[in-house]
Amino acid sequence: RIQIEKSRQDEQTAKISTEERRESVAYRAAAFYVEAGRIAEAAKTVSQQIANFERLLNNAKILVEEGREVPIEEKRARLKLAQAKQRLQRLEFDRESAENDLALLLGLAPTDLDVFGQIVLAVVRRGEVHRFDQSGVTILEQGDRLVVIRSGEAHSGQLGR
Repeated sequence: RIQIEKSRQDEQTAKISTEERRESVAYRAAAFYVEAGRIAEAAKTVSQQIANFERLLNNAKILVEEGREVPIEEKRARLKLAQAKQRLQRLEFDRESAENDLALLLGLAPTDLDVFGQIVLAVVRRGEVHRFDQSGVTILEQGDRLVVIRSGEAHSGQLGR
């Protein structure tokens, strides 16, 4: 009897441990996905800043040539442009890193995610699908099922019971 009881306890412990790991993976996947999306939006903003800084640099060059502006303003515009380009490079590296982490966590090859947007995470909650990129899903609840949509295919994993 003691052995049977111990066996039941071991089984319950293993079940809880498996469920905790499953939920941990789901939370990490959601975090990587949200982070990659946040970084992609920031990169879009910095790209727009770069275009503005290029226009400012061109204007500064013209004004310096005409003698209506001091040369330091052209140098300042070049510096701002270079800093924005450097920020964009860092953001692109961070986005790529978050996408690679997400791909590896989901069992995909990092090369499967060349461009953000090829993968969508969704949660199936009480029979309804809620996409992370379109709905107000902010937390994962017990019983949610994580669905990964990639290139028209759907892969899913149970998050909890």
